[in-house]
Amino acid sequence: MAIYTDPPISGNNPNLLSNVTFNFSIDRFPGMNFYVQSISLPGVSISQIPIDTGPRRIQVQEPPAKVNFEPMTVTFMVDEDMTNYIEIFNWLNAVGGSNPGGYRDLKDGMTGSIKSTILIDILTSHRNSNIKFRILDAFPTQVEALTFDFRSPSVDYQPMTVNFSYNYFTIES
Repeated sequence: MAIYTDPPISGNNPNLLSNVTFNFSIDRFPGMNFYVQSISLPGVSISQIPIDTGPRRIQVQEPPAKVNFEPMTVTFMVDEDMTNYIEIFNWLNAVGGSNPGGYRDLKDGMTGSIKSTILIDILTSHRNSNIKFRILDAFPTQVEALTFDFRSPSVDYQPMTVNFSYNYFTIES
């Protein structure tokens, strides 16, 4: 049985995918793209439903009606004024309900939602847009700790890792 994709998979492209050719944006915070260091595209899985059949109780596996999306992890560099850290921190607090006034302030003016769309644009070897991953209804669920340490032998700039949950994502070419 053939599997059909749109666009069709041809296998004729001799260029390999690079891990450094991407653009990233959050609709809610358009200026954050500059600070992004790494993104982990989320994994996708389904769990099997075991069903016992017949008198011999042979177990068969059936696919469920639900797809499980793993959280998306993004690492940003933190600017000196900690602007991007504070924006994500406020967003996370508003989502978690610890800042109810912030929830109203952070609602998207277009959709009225505290969730946002994240766009990951994978580029070709010539840095042209190729494939877009649109992460829909995303919101932060974890900001990892920042570590300040005088014992460091050199100046290390601070990365901030954020986990996002979302409803689903689409892939566009």
